[in-house]
Amino acid sequence: MPSPQQPWNPARLNCLCWAMGSISGAMDEANEKRFVVTIIKDLLSLCEMKRGKENKAIVASCIMYVVGQYPRFLRAHWKFLKTVLLKLFEFMHETFPGVQKMACETFLKISQKCRKKFVQVQPAEAECFLAELTRPNGQLQGHTADLEFGDQQTFYEAVGYMIAEAPTQQEQYQYVDGLMSHLNAQWNHLLQAASQNEGILVDLNAMRQLSHFLRTNERVASSAGSAMEHQLGSIYQQVLRVYKYYSEGISSKVASNGPQIMGHSQIKGMRTFKRDTLKLVETFVEKAIPPDPHGPPGSQHQPAAGATGEIPETNGIPGGGRETQSSRRSELIQRVCSGLVPPLLEPVLADYRANHPQARDPEVLSLLSTLISKLSPSITPQVPRIFEMVFDPTLEMIKSDFQSYPDHRVNFYALLRACNTYCFDALFLLPEQRLRLFVDSLVWAIKHEHPSVADAGLRVLSDFLDKVLHLDPQLCGNFFKSYYQLLLHDIFVVLTDTLHKAGFKHQTIILMELVTAVDLGKLRGVTSKQEVMEYICNMLCQTFATLNRNQVEAFVLDLFNKSGNHTEFQSHIRDFLVQIKEYAGGDAEGLTELYRTERDEALQRSRQIEQQRLMEVPGLLHQYDPIRLAMDAANPQE
Repeated sequence: MPSPQQPWNPARLNCLCWAMGSISGAMDEANEKRFVVTIIKDLLSLCEMKRGKENKAIVASCIMYVVGQYPRFLRAHWKFLKTVLLKLFEFMHETFPGVQKMACETFLKISQKCRKKFVQVQPAEAECFLAELTRPNGQLQGHTADLEFGDQQTFYEAVGYMIAEAPTQQEQYQYVDGLMSHLNAQWNHLLQAASQNEGILVDLNAMRQLSHFLRTNERVASSAGSAMEHQLGSIYQQVLRVYKYYSEGISSKVASNGPQIMGHSQIKGMRTFKRDTLKLVETFVEKAIPPDPHGPPGSQHQPAAGATGEIPETNGIPGGGRETQSSRRSELIQRVCSGLVPPLLEPVLADYRANHPQARDPEVLSLLSTLISKLSPSITPQVPRIFEMVFDPTLEMIKSDFQSYPDHRVNFYALLRACNTYCFDALFLLPEQRLRLFVDSLVWAIKHEHPSVADAGLRVLSDFLDKVLHLDPQLCGNFFKSYYQLLLHDIFVVLTDTLHKAGFKHQTIILMELVTAVDLGKLRGVTSKQEVMEYICNMLCQTFATLNRNQVEAFVLDLFNKSGNHTEFQSHIRDFLVQIKEYAGGDAEGLTELYRTERDEALQRSRQIEQQRLMEVPGLLHQYDPIRLAMDAANPQE
């Protein structure tokens, strides 16, 4: 630490504290204890020595950072941990810029790493820390009184992590009720005033408060998971009524003033509330319902290597045996499907379909993707209805070009992926015209100019075709009678089109699926191997007039000969593309793209080797590195 005679250099102190925090985990517990105690004492002494709010704030931020980097020390020393939290609560009232934000972020980090300590009654304590913190009309409102909305939301999220560790569902509900009591009172007061005067709902300050309420609930749902079920149920109908009121208000304004009204601050506030509503429901469903231990329907899901075979504790669902966890998951899904989904879908889907394209929220598509992925197969009967209300309107928005409505475009293909993965059987319950639109949408996606959209389309199409080929032979045959040549033609279009080089790997996988299906006789009655070979030859000769017929026939013959091995199949197509000069002759970038798969695989192997090296040496991995967080999640600390 700098002595009084040395010049004060805040930047040097920040670097030093970052370095001290970065070696967390590199020492055994005894040495770590001495190290941390020494650091904190020196920093506190430095804070006493310095004069001026700015200097004290700099030292305080360093103390908060270092403390947050040593959760093992905090878990082992409850009195010190509690003292740290009380000091953080003091910093939350400090008005110097940045201190409140740093205090809330440190509180969040400590809550994530030491969460179990807060639901256990510690020595010399009458009750656990969480019970004291969330007591109605207790200290919590005082801690957050001076915080900005964003920092308040971070604070509530941190408490949510503690709540998720409560041992019983009833205790979780009680803690959430205590945590949200003050905000619920503000919400009810505002809605009660709005029932007397609806004009309050279009006041900008009121809309900001309503959105803050929803965002705080969403942040708690992201950390507390299923513990938010009771809280969400208590406000759900009120939220949907306000959602519907704003939906009607936006539609009315757009109808009378045109789409240019969308930039008005009042309309923006209404749309913000709608989006926050959709995000709240999506986050709750995503975090409250643990993954299906058996994976998506039809998958061969197996536990990861080294796993115990038991379902881990997930966001507030207490641990237990596999049967208990599965039963609780099923019960929660049924409650969500019966209580949350029906009142939500009607206003949301109707609003989406009826609204002007510029007033349609892409979050609707994201929410539907989450509902389908988390609630299948219970939500499968709703899929035709969902397609009817959102498929056609979204398709009209995005099919005219490759640039407009990018968020809708990305979320739309995420919805198609979710339907294909989790509700595949429901796709064949759709009317023929709508199934054709589904396939056409995937074809448009693989031709998209944006690599991420094209890649998403290729992955969905590949998975879709694989599942179709495992259907009943009659259903499979009927499908390919309509779509086989169309798909074959379009895959060759993107393969030989230099705009879509990045998708080469998945393009060849789809082509191999189509070729193998014929080669193995899966499509008898639809087409024959000879007919397909003739079709490919004619198509390539017509497209590339300079190619010799014998050259094309040799390529097609080997296309079938090598269809049993993807590596050979891919190399064969790559060689052909170079031969036809689509990627050769100065197009170095094109040749590079053809070898993208091999390069990416080599980079991935290199990253894995580096990660293994870092994990072998304590301290090399940062305390909050994603790899280390994943390891901690797999082996939770007490």
